[in-house]
Amino acid sequence: MRLIKLVPIYILCVLLVFCESEKEIVTESSVSIARFATTPEEINQPTPTAQSYFNQGLSFDRIHRYNEAIKSFTKSIELNQDISTYYWRGESYKRSGQYQNSIDDFTIFLNANSETTYSNLYISEGYSSRGYSYYQLRKYQKALDDFNKSIELQPSNERYLRALINNAKDSLAKSQRISN
Repeated sequence: MRLIKLVPIYILCVLLVFCESEKEIVTESSVSIARFATTPEEINQPTPTAQSYFNQGLSFDRIHRYNEAIKSFTKSIELNQDISTYYWRGESYKRSGQYQNSIDDFTIFLNANSETTYSNLYISEGYSSRGYSYYQLRKYQKALDDFNKSIELQPSNERYLRALINNAKDSLAKSQRISN
């Protein structure tokens, strides 16, 4: 009987210890990534390159330090205007709530699409992300257009995007009723 009473306490202790360990692992990983991303020199580059700034931007983005990611992507673009960097800077702008800036970057990325060999998935994600930014700015028709284009390019995303489309249609209908 006494053993039965101790089992829940034992399990609780194990869970608490495990959770604390998991927390430490996540914290250590974030610190390692942050240290890696601090300067391009830490990536063993004698002088910062567009690629080192790009990698730094991705690292900052992954640990939710979006303003620093945007700065790194901007430096990368200044050194080499690789179109994919506009996509990733657009993602950082979107994630930080700077929706108009994200729309501008996704538009540059998507307009250059005809000259590049990016996969439909990558381009589809550009339309989807730009559509999300339009949606956040209450530009529902533009959001719908981008979501539909994304589905056209990558039908496997349809289920996810249909939910966004339905929300955008509802919001568009409500805004039209209010303005009438």
